[in-house]
Formats: sequence, C-alpha cells, structure tokens
Amino acid sequence: MSYTDKLFSIDGKKIVLTGASRGIGNAIAKALFQCGAKVIGCSRFKPEDVSYFDEYHTVDLEKEESINYFIRKVIENNSVIDVLINAAGITIPNVSENSETTIKNFDKTIAINLKASFLLIEGLKNNFNTKGGSIINISSIAQYTGFPNNPSYTASKGGLKQLTMAYANDLADKNIRVNNIAPGYIKTKMTEKSYNDPKLYKKRLQHTLLNRWGKPEDIVGGVIYLSSNASSYITGSTILIDGGWISKGMV
Repeated sequence: MSYTDKLFSIDGKKIVLTGASRGIGNAIAKALFQCGAKVIGCSRFKPEDVSYFDEYHTVDLEKEESINYFIRKVIENNSVIDVLINAAGITIPNVSENSETTIKNFDKTIAINLKASFLLIEGLKNNFNTKGGSIINISSIAQYTGFPNNPSYTASKGGLKQLTMAYANDLADKNIRVNNIAPGYIKTKMTEKSYNDPKLYKKRLQHTLLNRWGKPEDIVGGVIYLSSNASSYITGSTILIDGGWISKGMV
C-alpha cells in the first residue's frame, strides 16, 4: 500500500450514514463501499439496491422514537463505530399563506435537519473507536447566506454549523473530530425544480466560479478525507464544496 493509499484509507471502518437512499447520501454510500468501508445506512425509505451496505434500517428522522430505535440497533450490532455522517436533509419552501402550515413545516425541517443530528451524536458518542472517531455533518451554503422564502432551511443549516463547533469542543477529549461539509447547489431530487427551470438554473449557475452545478459525487472526496487519518488535525471546521459560490463577489 502506498503512502497516500494508507493516509486516506477508510478500509474496514464502520460508518453510520443517514439519508442514504438517494442524492448526496446515496453517492456517499456507494463511494464508501468502494473504498472498503462497512456502511450502516438509514433513510425513511429503503433503496432498491442495498448491496453496498453492511446494514440498512428504515428510520423516520422526524420521530425521536425512530431515531432511538436506530441508535439501539447500531449499538447492538456493532461493538464500535468509526464515523457518523449526518447527510439527511429536507427543504420546504415557505410559500403557504397559512401560518399553521408554515409553523408545521418549520418544525419538521428543524427536526430532520438539526435535531436528528443532535440526537444521533448524543446517542452514539460513547460508542466510537477510542483510537479516533469522526463526525461529519452535511450542511449547506445556507449556513452563511439568507435564501429567500426558506427561513426554516436556512435556520436549520445555520444551527448545524454551530452544533458542529459545539461538539468539536465537547468531544475532543473522546478523540472524536466533528466537522461540517457545506455543499453549494447540487443536482438532486431536492433541487430538481430549480435545475429544470431555465431561469432558476441560470441564476444558480451565475453564482459559481466554476460555472456549473455540482453533482452528488463532488461531495465524496471531502467525506473520504474527513473520514480518514489524513484529516486527523481538523475539527470544528467547515469544508465548502460549492463551486466557489461563497467566494464569488459581484454577480
């Protein structure tokens, strides 16, 4: 094994991954499997192909009892884990004139995008490999910017950024690193409405320096890096994978 292969190796690592059925989470799962990791996946609906998972569980991240069930199963089936990746996320644009609906959507978004990550970290923090663990939260450029008509999504991702830094402090003595990946606009089921609208597609495109939308596979390199020993001195940080969106000035 070459020096770089050893440095970035995640072979044999047990990795818990939420939102694994599609989009960014599914691309991550396939890449981790190809790198030799043991992937313990979950999502609300099980994907048709689970061949690249060591375990798969159906979990409703909006419900605390469902998350607690998943935590119990992970602990029962695995003596230790090495990495936790909180990749699940939803967005519900604030287009309703009904305040009750708006509040309900806000609560749902916060529950899945933020509270679920908190509960999983709390539930699994004592079951990491003592030689060194890694927690990776998949956030968004929305943690830095205010997007129109979507206060719940922006608030949830801003909160996830702060949660990452807080746990980086709290878990350092357990030798667990906690970091954040903030993607830009990635072509997934979540963003297909914007992608398929010529006006919105162009508007998002113009915000990037690389002049293209991202693909789920673009997130994989950052995840492998933060899962491996190559990032052993990185904690409490955010890696932007946004095609230069945040760095671009005048558009």
